[in-house]
Amino acid sequence: MIGQERSREQEIEQIIESIRESAEDETESALVLEDLTHLAEQPLYINSASGADMEKLHFLNFSQIATIISYREKHGDILSSYELSSLPGFSPDIVKRISPFISFSQPQSGGRKYSRKGRSYLLLKGQRLFPESRGYKSASDSEPPKYPGTPERFYTRYHYEKPERWAAGFTAEKDAGEEFFTGDNASGFDFYSAFAAVYGKGVIRQINIGDYYVRTGQGLNYWSGMGAGKSADVLNTMKSGQGIRAYTSTDENRFFRGGAMTVGTGPFEMFLFFSDKNRDANQILEEPPVFTSLQTSGLHRTEGEQTDKLAMNERVYGGYAQLKAAHFRAGISYSRQQFSGEIQPSEELYKQYYFRGNTNQQAGIDYQVAFPSIQLFGEVAASENRALAGIQGIIWHPHPQIGVSAVYRNYSRAFHSFYGNAFGESSGVRNENGFYFGTEILLAPKLKLDFYADSYRFPWLRSYTSSPGSGTELFSQLTWSPLPDFECYLRGKTETRPDKVSNEVTTATDADETTTRLRLHTDWDMSESVTLRNRVECAEYRKGDETETGLLAFQDVVFHLSKLKTECWIRYAWYNTDGYNSRIYAYENDVLYHFSIPAFYGKGHRMYLNLKWAPDRVVTLYLKGGYSLRPGLATWGSGNDETAGDSRVDIRALLRIRW
Repeated sequence: MIGQERSREQEIEQIIESIRESAEDETESALVLEDLTHLAEQPLYINSASGADMEKLHFLNFSQIATIISYREKHGDILSSYELSSLPGFSPDIVKRISPFISFSQPQSGGRKYSRKGRSYLLLKGQRLFPESRGYKSASDSEPPKYPGTPERFYTRYHYEKPERWAAGFTAEKDAGEEFFTGDNASGFDFYSAFAAVYGKGVIRQINIGDYYVRTGQGLNYWSGMGAGKSADVLNTMKSGQGIRAYTSTDENRFFRGGAMTVGTGPFEMFLFFSDKNRDANQILEEPPVFTSLQTSGLHRTEGEQTDKLAMNERVYGGYAQLKAAHFRAGISYSRQQFSGEIQPSEELYKQYYFRGNTNQQAGIDYQVAFPSIQLFGEVAASENRALAGIQGIIWHPHPQIGVSAVYRNYSRAFHSFYGNAFGESSGVRNENGFYFGTEILLAPKLKLDFYADSYRFPWLRSYTSSPGSGTELFSQLTWSPLPDFECYLRGKTETRPDKVSNEVTTATDADETTTRLRLHTDWDMSESVTLRNRVECAEYRKGDETETGLLAFQDVVFHLSKLKTECWIRYAWYNTDGYNSRIYAYENDVLYHFSIPAFYGKGHRMYLNLKWAPDRVVTLYLKGGYSLRPGLATWGSGNDETAGDSRVDIRALLRIRW
């Protein structure tokens, strides 16, 4: 049992870290973390799960889900991981990846009784950074602090669920620096979110009220949370849309607020949705209202941030219809989005094709086809200005020990999708085309090679370039697992992309910048109580005559103290880089539903202690304390977030109560 818990933790760590490295999107990482943590605590009953249930695993594609369902219908229950690995398309690595999150047994009668009663949980979290930053201090007696609130961040969430019947909950959050029960937040928290969902098995399959998010097709029009992308899981290139889901995260802008209904009969399913909410935006004119951009940070500390808070109304409605068969599905989507004012970005040349106006319509067609060893998928979408975006991919297993994936995408420079999140090099589904090839090869029973190559092009200039450009990215990882309790991998990654060499508009030119990283990581379960993890990673950055190098090393010791109902993670990390361009990311274990993947640059040390104490099923307490030191540094950070001295201390606590 303890070993399985460790496997879950390690799998979550690897997935979140790879997502964070490929796309610095905290919202996506947070949603993924919530999904996987939920599965870790409530494993999926693989022999009774529906296709929709298995899509929540994220690790399985459409073809693999269809294979499981077909196998169960013909042969009955799957009894073990060994039997699962005999199915077409299920390599030992895939089975190892999903095993910590599934169960081969059937729910016990006591579990069904518990399900009828429903279940609830309450989360209470607080955190703070020391010392206080400049933003909390007055520059003079006549000038108030830039941050009028307190330096703590508070968060609470309540969730009730009666499985397969209904669920409801709320989330409330106050960021550091925001006021709490005073000033602009006299009602308490800065952000509130709530939802209710009712589930049925007839024609009406689901009703959502309150906050929710949408996932369709391959993410050209709508996708929130974990999506297929470039990562160490080189074959994970296809998304499996899950329709409407309740929203429980803390991104204060990228979600929908209103209502949605899902209906279906036989192989046909359709949902309609409507949303009407205010969101943050930078307003420059009041009559008529004109906005330069949509804000996404969710921070409302300074006067400027408070002015942007909920400044624009956004109304969205649309629908999605699909046909679902055992090995085939096809869908069509449409939506219309209207803002309460004109969006008029500034006149920089790279923004020439940005959205301008107050309405946008989107439509799309997507499909997935699964054969025994080949899966095809794709989507084509258009925005109101008739600009197109398209993606087409294939996943092929020519041999049980070999998997191949190829993806071509072409996103017009003028395509507009405010909630899209498709496969690609950069965030935002626009101004990119490219070809990706990935392969996974089991070289020997204990040795696996993962490799991908991605070549992409930007048809129009971007914020960091002065002209259209292109880039390439290469990744390889060799994983060796000689023993059940020991694993190590060697990873290399290099990327070349264009970047400005001058900020002067009249003289700006582009030059290729190349970042190369090499990592050696080991994971050893010494006993049922102790796990050791080691990592050494180096980085090199080159652009013209400019060169930076960096090195990071850390040692983790993890204690699983079952008699004390306690788990403890301890880390010491040392790093030395020439600058920010040679920064190195490293995942940190943290309290429940919180992720931390800081970027280390400069010279310094990082230590933390993370504790989990679960005296019974009802109460679980999480505590984390971290200490960062950069010797000789007079100040840390910049602007309002600057702190004095060469060290920082961060503390975080979370209490979970379940009943």
